[in-house]
Amino acid sequence: MRRHDWQVWIAPDSIQLGEDWVQAINRGLAESGIFLLVLTPNAVNSRWVTSETNVAISLQHRNEILFIPLDVKATAAPPLWVGPQNVPFQSDYKGGLERLLQRLQPEKMAQVDGLYRQIQAANGRRQWPLVQQLGAQIVALYPDYRETEAQMALAQQAEAREKRQATEAAAQYDRLQAAMAAVDWATAMALANEIESLVPGYRDVSQLAARARQGQRQNRRETRRQWLRQIPVWGWVAAAVVFGSLLLGGVWAMMPDGTGGNESTATATSARIAVGETDTPTPGIGSTRIRPADEAVMVYVPAGEFMMGSEAGQSDEKPVHAVYLDSFWIDQTEVTNGMYALCVRDGDYVQPSSLTSYTRDSYYANPTFAEYPVINVSWQDARNYCEWAGARLPTQTEWEKAARWDEENQEARTYPWGNTFDGALLNFCDENCPFNHPDVTVDDGYEDTAPVGSYPDSISPYGALDMVGNVWEWTASLYETYPYDPNDGRENLNGTGQRVLRGGSWNNNDNNVRAANRNNNDPTNRNNNVGFRCAQ
Repeated sequence: MRRHDWQVWIAPDSIQLGEDWVQAINRGLAESGIFLLVLTPNAVNSRWVTSETNVAISLQHRNEILFIPLDVKATAAPPLWVGPQNVPFQSDYKGGLERLLQRLQPEKMAQVDGLYRQIQAANGRRQWPLVQQLGAQIVALYPDYRETEAQMALAQQAEAREKRQATEAAAQYDRLQAAMAAVDWATAMALANEIESLVPGYRDVSQLAARARQGQRQNRRETRRQWLRQIPVWGWVAAAVVFGSLLLGGVWAMMPDGTGGNESTATATSARIAVGETDTPTPGIGSTRIRPADEAVMVYVPAGEFMMGSEAGQSDEKPVHAVYLDSFWIDQTEVTNGMYALCVRDGDYVQPSSLTSYTRDSYYANPTFAEYPVINVSWQDARNYCEWAGARLPTQTEWEKAARWDEENQEARTYPWGNTFDGALLNFCDENCPFNHPDVTVDDGYEDTAPVGSYPDSISPYGALDMVGNVWEWTASLYETYPYDPNDGRENLNGTGQRVLRGGSWNNNDNNVRAANRNNNDPTNRNNNVGFRCAQ
């Protein structure tokens, strides 16, 4: 409270030398306009606290003092000591302090909240100096407000990185023009992809890439025509037999869990006619399947209603409301560097904007980190990947249900594993965290991202892993207020505006890794703490 410019009277610090204890407490009550009761078992059992609290309640009835109990530790307090004025501190200290200050200093907190929203907007527009300027204003008003200092540090890093990338892009652009002039389409495509990953939208790179891609396709068609002209008739017969065998084998590989698309399903039906009909098992909670394109494990979430949002969370998580969803599948873990590289190798997709992570100079292209989540990808990059893999980005409703809805008990969990925070179950800002808000009581083993699936005990009710912590995850949805309405345009993939991020990351505290917590980001941003997973 002193850090927020409040004069605090507290015994014994505020008792003057030689002053009688009772007289000092009476003076403190008379001089104070607010009485904060820190509710703990020791407080409830203290004779002095009981006496002072009862006096404070009496003074409040005469409008001479404001009485606010702070729920710090679970205890059986007298009924008059608790009530609607109670401020919860047990599971979320920073959130409790914020709620307390919102009650005591509404105008100041409105100013801080407004500045924080401006920071988020400036982040979306990649206005890094403005992010740092706004952050400095917030820190002056409210030290350690939410993720302000982390946002400032990331903005400073992003500004320096973009300057380096602009210099490198200019040099690569000269090489690209030379490759185009030499009709070296493969080199031109590689350079175009690299420039696009460095500085999206750089000069006329997209047009040059389109020309190079068309040139590559023409070369492939010509090569194929030359090859076909050289195959004798008997070769065609052999090729047809081999292809037919491969197709039939491919059909049977898809059949056991029914994961094929419409075309595969139709083919499988005709193939089964010769061998007799086989029932496809009905999926349920605990069912998994493998996505053929990238071998991602997906978990099943059945159709049904769930309660979305949290009354104990931030304002954008309210109100809690019921949402019905059809059944869907969602990736068990985040998409990895190794999986994303498969997509990039197809030639029509760009690699991440940076090959580094926050603490590692070599990350994306380093085989050591193949099983780590891919980062530095935009919303469109994530969407392109999921479509390449035969899937899509999950909506924010699908993401939240998969992360926290407990069907058996019909309740929404605070975290995927339950309602109590446990720093051993996720990768968050622990003692290794290179920011100034670490939880020094926990060592999760990583300064930065962790391999996907590193915390099997964090499993959600449907079998999804890493739903909180590690990296924020892009969702398909536009960021809008609750209650959720799928028909109000927020699921328009061609709409403009901020897109929803969920789950928190390696540099967030316990409040931001709650499964109901929401964040938003400009869809063109590529950050070192943002990744994604896919759904079907």
